Amino acid sequence: MIPVFLAGLLIGYVIKSEWNPGQDNSGGKMELHQGGYKYVNPLLECEIAEGRINKLISSFRSELSDLVTREKASGMVTKVSLYFRDLNNGPWYGINEDETFLPASLLKVPLVMAYFKAAESDPGLLNKKVKYSEKDRFEELKILAYPPSRSLELGREYTINELIEAAIVYSDNQSLPLLYKNLPEGYLEKLCTAVGVDPDIMKKPGGSISVKSYSSFFRILFNASYLTKEYSEKVLKLLDVVDFQGGLRAGVPAGITVAQKFGEGGYLSEERQLHDCGIIYYPHGPYLLCVMTSGREISNLNHVIRDISKFVYERVSRSGQGK
Repeated sequence: MIPVFLAGLLIGYVIKSEWNPGQDNSGGKMELHQGGYKYVNPLLECEIAEGRINKLISSFRSELSDLVTREKASGMVTKVSLYFRDLNNGPWYGINEDETFLPASLLKVPLVMAYFKAAESDPGLLNKKVKYSEKDRFEELKILAYPPSRSLELGREYTINELIEAAIVYSDNQSLPLLYKNLPEGYLEKLCTAVGVDPDIMKKPGGSISVKSYSSFFRILFNASYLTKEYSEKVLKLLDVVDFQGGLRAGVPAGITVAQKFGEGGYLSEERQLHDCGIIYYPHGPYLLCVMTSGREISNLNHVIRDISKFVYERVSRSGQGK
């Protein structure tokens, strides 16, 4: 099962494509949050927002659709799927948000979340030491365009906490066999079920996920609605210091906090994939932006994600969202 799970992290293909704006999906509701934390904003309740019109979404929905159309016409990207959500108030919209991709390294986020859920019952789990030996070495299935700057050393012992840091901060695939085989049974499946994601996606190479479905993991981290506030905060803090400066982060000004996870998939002889999902902590109102792409050149996909991130940030800033 472990090789199958790991293969599912690294390879992928795209199934379908269509424009489907998720407009006016707030359902006339506003979300109330607790506040008081740096990364999370615990959800307290929802209330009806009488007469509320989401001017932010309507102001740039068509322009963003035009940007995606231009990027595809230029040959920079073959397919694009994105999901945007105003995290303080709830409204969202998407472009091809139900199109499915193989998630590659994005699955490291639910894997780590499952560990912290298990640690709520057994805090000592995170300090458990395991040895990285030759039998645990992970054979890469492709040449990585963005390899980790740090990787595990054979023969060394690592705590689960250190392996989690390697998986999230450095996206080191060598940590995956050790993490997967030491995770108490059932936690990963329960997490996927809780957010409405097919648990089989963690087991089979052909498992795929939509950008809308995947974004649920970030939403429950921000709302601290699955893990404790402290563990939700810890995961987002790790995502804030990931060793990847492209994608979403490259599209926003320096100094803006971005809790993100990227994943790359595909082979040199086929279309490549690059995805990036994260929370952009715009000072007047954080928002969630997830982008999945495929195309011939992975560097072009990185540029497309950057362009989308820059466009959204500029429009959010221009609207004075949250002021």
